[in-house]
Amino acid sequence: MKAVRVMLIDAAQTTPQYLPLELLPGGDDTVIEHAATAQAIELTLRWFEPDLALSDFSVATLQDMQTLEQLHRLRPGMPLVIVSDEHDERLELEALRHGAFDCVPKKDRARLLAVITHAVSVAHERRFRAEAERAWQESEIRFRLFMEHMPGAIYMKDLDGRFTFVNSAGRRAIGLSSSQIIGKTLHQLYPSDVADRLAASDSRALLVRQPVEAMERVDTPEGSRVFRSIKFPITG
Repeated sequence: MKAVRVMLIDAAQTTPQYLPLELLPGGDDTVIEHAATAQAIELTLRWFEPDLALSDFSVATLQDMQTLEQLHRLRPGMPLVIVSDEHDERLELEALRHGAFDCVPKKDRARLLAVITHAVSVAHERRFRAEAERAWQESEIRFRLFMEHMPGAIYMKDLDGRFTFVNSAGRRAIGLSSSQIIGKTLHQLYPSDVADRLAASDSRALLVRQPVEAMERVDTPEGSRVFRSIKFPITG
């Protein structure tokens, strides 16, 4: 299990006794960075990616609210747990309204452990989703670059027959730009008889749910051409 990474917003340079390191996932391997000022917080977050932040400042001060705003700006979604000397419902509610993940009295180590464990779990889940989304986007970019430079005409459509992608060879064959094609149907791009003929093989591929091969004659800017088309549904 990965060690927990914590940013402590306090004036000390030692690990506070109230922090139950020995009970956290990773225990003594927990990585802690200290920051006591707004400038230090910003500098630290340039290179350190904590799972959560712990603030030992008094929630009664405006400085704490500014800290919350700063952390939301620099690390959207990162949990901030505020620890206080004593339980103060009014001040805790104020911090929660400003986006704190939770507020816990220092002496309640059992609750603090539960809150930190939950916050780390939330942070890891958010990071996992963000990394998965980033990986999907990178994969999509690679796929589209590959398809864009294929020598043959390649296109994709949604279930309503609207073009969602067409590569450069396909745009040349149709004789229109991407913005003129994407979102359009065959009947918006071709005469009805041609569109009906091309759409028929699309329908067959969707019906049998496997590749369908067809020889299709289409008028292009370079004259009438016959294309050997292979159409197949993408499921999943």
